[in-house]
Amino acid sequence: MILYSVIIFAASLIQGMTGFGFSLIAMPILALFMPLKIIVPILVVCSLGLNLIIFFRLEGQLHLKRILVMLVIGIASTPLGVQLLTVVDEVYLKAGVGILIILSSIVMYKGLHVEFKSKQLTYAVTGFLSGVLNGSVSLSGPPVVLMLVNEGTSKNDFKKNISAFFLALNIFTIPSFLAKGLLSTEVMKLSGIGMGVIIVGALLGIRIGEGIREEKFKNIVLGMIMLMGCMSLVSIF
Repeated sequence: MILYSVIIFAASLIQGMTGFGFSLIAMPILALFMPLKIIVPILVVCSLGLNLIIFFRLEGQLHLKRILVMLVIGIASTPLGVQLLTVVDEVYLKAGVGILIILSSIVMYKGLHVEFKSKQLTYAVTGFLSGVLNGSVSLSGPPVVLMLVNEGTSKNDFKKNISAFFLALNIFTIPSFLAKGLLSTEVMKLSGIGMGVIIVGALLGIRIGEGIREEKFKNIVLGMIMLMGCMSLVSIF
């Protein structure tokens, strides 16, 4: 229980600093000693409280039109991800996610900017991938993070928009887990413990993040994504 609390605290601290990273940090580490069918619902429930804190504490411009497109598609594709969680071996899920994250982060880290002809289509595809990953392995962040980095979104706007997206997606994801019987007594107990730890971690992380410069912030974001992709692959073994 102590190890679990430490992991949740560290993950919430990172998300408070960067606007994302909670599930990216917590999922691969928790997967070393807990099954995904327990971890994923816990992380989604805890993320709800975490994103509430971050959204209302951070300044930044909310690009509502962009968020709504990703959100609607993300909500629609989340049940597909939940279905994958119940029928596909978690080894294959984690392997696929890990490889996707690593390749994408390397491309962005090298400074390659991809210009898409249709912004709406880009947001729709991003939302679809995010929803599937959210429902299957609680990793809705990478597609949205990479899209925002590719567009050169400023630090404060990045945090504001990604926390808004996560918050809304969490709200619509929880009923899917409930319908699948994934919100067990154990899940809710561990989620309650996690909520108490998250408050401290998130507030501390927000304060630390205020002092990070824009360019350094981008490097930290991409470095985190690459690291977590590697951790996702390592957790298979």
